[in-house]
Amino acid sequence: MYVILENLASEGPIKRILGERVDNLKT
Repeated sequence: MYVILENLASEGPIKRILGERVDNLKT
């Protein structure tokens, strides 16, 4: 799941927003 989010995030400027979200999910 995280891999998919990171993949989508690296495709656009949403990387920062998704990055923070993924960070929260990982914690």
